[in-house]
Amino acid sequence: TIINACADVRRRLGEMGFVSPCLGDPLRITICCKGLGYELYDHFMAHDMVAEMADDNNVVMIATFSDKPEDIALIADIAAYFVLTFTLGISL
Repeated sequence: TIINACADVRRRLGEMGFVSPCLGDPLRITICCKGLGYELYDHFMAHDMVAEMADDNNVVMIATFSDKPEDIALIADIAAYFVLTFTLGISL
């Protein structure tokens, strides 16, 4: 289900060092990324994934019931790519 996919993305983000609390809305994925919010937002946009909002410390993604679980999983995949390329400087 979409709710399970969102929970899995939150778990995967936590494994990467991001904080991603579930604050009442199981379809909202808040990525707390201290000081890197706009950079992460730009990274999502570069991969054709539009965030609901971003500020210096957070990026918010909203899933809908029309999304596919594999599309939701891309949030964590793109965040992992960001960690490798932007924060660790690894070239892929």
